[in-house]
Amino acid sequence: MIRLVSLARVKHWLNVIHDHDDAKLNFAILAASRAVMDYLELADSDIEMDSDGGQIFDSNDDPEGVPEIEQVATAILVGKMYDGVDPKALEYGRLPIEVTSLLYIRKRQMGIA
Repeated sequence: MIRLVSLARVKHWLNVIHDHDDAKLNFAILAASRAVMDYLELADSDIEMDSDGGQIFDSNDDPEGVPEIEQVATAILVGKMYDGVDPKALEYGRLPIEVTSLLYIRKRQMGIA
């Protein structure tokens, strides 16, 4: 599965200094990554892969080739999941406004907005 942001960056973003919730955060990273990719109309093949078809990560476990704006948007969405999003604040099929505001900039860069 594709990860658009590393666990370390998410924990830094959320000011999480313990390891107790790493499994929960990793699970949320996968889900948030998929939601961001869907919003940006990206396929797995649009992400940098090695010759074996695995995603490429740098020495800090950050995904290669993923723009920082996508990483931040993914981290914000993970934070919403981690904190427990108020269901009244969301609509079905919609991402939180903080996330879409950032991703709209990326869509414009990609020429799909």
